[in-house]
Amino acid sequence: MSDGKITRQQQQAVMDAFNLRLGRAVAGWGYVESGLCQYFLRLTGMNQGPNSVTGRRIFYSGFGFDSRARMLGAVLGWVKTKPDINEWLNKIIGKARNYAGSRNEILHGDVLFIGYEKSKYFGQSIILQGSRHWHADPPDSEVITAQKLEYAAENFGRLAAIIAVGLN
Repeated sequence: MSDGKITRQQQQAVMDAFNLRLGRAVAGWGYVESGLCQYFLRLTGMNQGPNSVTGRRIFYSGFGFDSRARMLGAVLGWVKTKPDINEWLNKIIGKARNYAGSRNEILHGDVLFIGYEKSKYFGQSIILQGSRHWHADPPDSEVITAQKLEYAAENFGRLAAIIAVGLN
């Protein structure tokens, strides 16, 4: 690719590797939200039988992650557990809120393969913020590269694992 020419096979290989990272990040975030939903179900007592369906519908009825986080936080304000997990779970919710911005950029951006030779992203797949217009070298803050996706997948996956450990 250094000579300015990219074969269709090279482009496909780059796109496939990028899509794999994208899938890992999306799955990691899915596990985070699913785990938080399980806490909501358990803390509200809606984790058995038909109540679990109702509880899931309630949890996911909110618009966006922030509404789900607020819903779980509201439950924490009323329910007392032994041992007390409120502080721990509030920290988990806080971390997830911090990651939600990255999740939104990943899911609401435009996935592009850059074939423009003069771009610093030449030969790469990237995610460009959906509200931004493409130009040769958008600011790094507006672009998610394969490396940034890898970091997001790792962060989401680790948070999901912490949540899962607490559920077991």
